[in-house]
Amino acid sequence: MRSVVPSFNQAFTLIELLVVITIMMLITGVGLVNFTRYKEKKSVQLAAEEIYQLAVTAKTKARTRQAPIGACDKSNPIVGYRLVGSAASGLVEVHPLCGVDELSPTSQSDSYQLPTNMSLNTDISVYFYSLNKGVDGDLPLLIQVSSQSYTFGFEIDTFGNIGEVKEIKS
Repeated sequence: MRSVVPSFNQAFTLIELLVVITIMMLITGVGLVNFTRYKEKKSVQLAAEEIYQLAVTAKTKARTRQAPIGACDKSNPIVGYRLVGSAASGLVEVHPLCGVDELSPTSQSDSYQLPTNMSLNTDISVYFYSLNKGVDGDLPLLIQVSSQSYTFGFEIDTFGNIGEVKEIKS
C-alpha cells in the first residue's frame, strides 16, 4: 500500500514566477494607460457638457422670461440672456439682459471656467431673446472644447437650436 503523505517537493521555479509577475505588470501597465486616456476623454466631455448646459439654461430662461432675483424690475424687464465665452481665458458666462439697453448685461451671471489643460476653440457671443425676438450672434456657431488628445463640441444654429455634445474626430 502507498502512503498518502503530501509531498513538499513540488513548487514553482524562479523562472515561472518571474514570467507570471512580468505578465501581471504588463497587464497593469496597459490598464493604467487606458484608464488615464479614459479619464482625460471624460473630463473633456464633461467640460463640453457643462458649456452646453449653460447654453440650454440661457435659452430656456430667455424664452420663459425668468429673471434672477434683483437683476431686473418692472421698469427694466428681462429681455433675454447672453452666452459669452472667451477662448483666451476659457471662461464661459450667462448674463441676463434687462431693459432697453440689451447690450449691457447685469452683473449677475452663471459661469464655468475650463480646466487649465483644456481650451475653447472660439470666442462665444450668442443672445437668446424672449419668444418674439429669437436669437442673435455669429451663428451658426460650433463650440469645441479640446485637450491634447480629445475634442468635444456642439453647434448652435441660426434658429437657436442647440445640438447634442459629440466627440469630434480630427
